[in-house]
Amino acid sequence: NIRMNCLNTFSQEQIRDDRHNKNFKKLQRCNVLEEVAKTLVGRLEGLPKDDDGCVVYQVDYEHRDSSGRGRLFAIGEKVRVSDDKYPRTATLQGMQSDLRAALVGKFAHDI
Repeated sequence: NIRMNCLNTFSQEQIRDDRHNKNFKKLQRCNVLEEVAKTLVGRLEGLPKDDDGCVVYQVDYEHRDSSGRGRLFAIGEKVRVSDDKYPRTATLQGMQSDLRAALVGKFAHDI
C-alpha cells in the first residue's frame, strides 16, 4: 500500500515545509477514514438487514465525566491511528462527517 509506506517513512519532524506537511496530513486523514471504514465493515457483516436491505446498527452512549452530565459519547470499537489524542470509533458519531455522509446520507443520524 503506497499510502502506508509514505506514512511509515515520514515523521512530523521530517516534514518541514508547509506543502509537504499539508500532504502528510491528507495522507493521515485518508488512513483514518480507511481504518474506520474497515472496522465498521467488519462489525456490520454479520448483522441482519431490514426489508429495505439496510443494516440496523444500534450503539449505546455514555457520559465521560464523573457527574453524569454533559455530552454523550457513542460506545463502539475504537480505531486508534497515529498519535491522535482521542481515537475514532466505528460509529456514526465517531467517524468523520464526510465518511458518514457517504455511507448513510441524510437517512441516519446519531443522538
